[in-house]
Amino acid sequence: MAEEPANPSAPAVVFCGFSVWFGEKQALQDIQLSACRGQRLALIGAAGSGKSTLLRSLNRSNDMIPGYRYQGSILLDDRDIHDPRIDVAALRRRVGLVGTPAAVLPGSIFDNVALALKMAGEQSKQRIFEKVQNGLMKVQIWDRVKDRLQESAAGLTTSMILQLSLARTLVLEPEVLLLDEPGAGLDHQVVTMLEDLLEDLKETHTILMATNDLKQAARASDRTAFFQCGSLVECGPTRLLFTRPQSEMTCNFITERF
Repeated sequence: MAEEPANPSAPAVVFCGFSVWFGEKQALQDIQLSACRGQRLALIGAAGSGKSTLLRSLNRSNDMIPGYRYQGSILLDDRDIHDPRIDVAALRRRVGLVGTPAAVLPGSIFDNVALALKMAGEQSKQRIFEKVQNGLMKVQIWDRVKDRLQESAAGLTTSMILQLSLARTLVLEPEVLLLDEPGAGLDHQVVTMLEDLLEDLKETHTILMATNDLKQAARASDRTAFFQCGSLVECGPTRLLFTRPQSEMTCNFITERF
């Protein structure tokens, strides 16, 4: 089904007839979808429907998987991200991905966030500290770790590891933020913090979030796209899609899971 009319704000990300295969298995089929600045786009659908594949295509994480191939294009600010002249490392700084499970790196709490800055070329110890502090404050974990920054990050709780991973992504000031199942296994307080943060970040970021939690999609997105078996069934304003879906497939999926 065709996507709803374009939002007045210019799309920052556009998938144009985008398809993906891993070997002989097709994971995405002819996706036509856009994501705009100032909006949060939730991707919903059953496991294996293509949500995570779509996210990982956008920052080219799938490039590292044997047998991956694609057809069509993905535009970021009107430029094809597969253009041979694209610096993939720079692209991944512009398009930050927080996956599931959230990653904790070897080393201290501080190093887990600072490493991203150092890999991006930042050399000033003062600027690194300030950006790490700012990142940890954004995700509301600074007060809990400021006196233990040199302790190993391996001992943190699952919730705190997500906050740390999110801080590591945010310190690079990405234009696009990708979240893959961000609320999985987390307590209500952290999920609420995350959703409040996304509300703030949408003013300056393009946000795409894949989630199996329909209530989270309903609460924390402006538009929702429903995927089934690698195809985009429909996309529209979240409230309309959840209350008056155009497709019977969407209606059945929502009804069965709410």
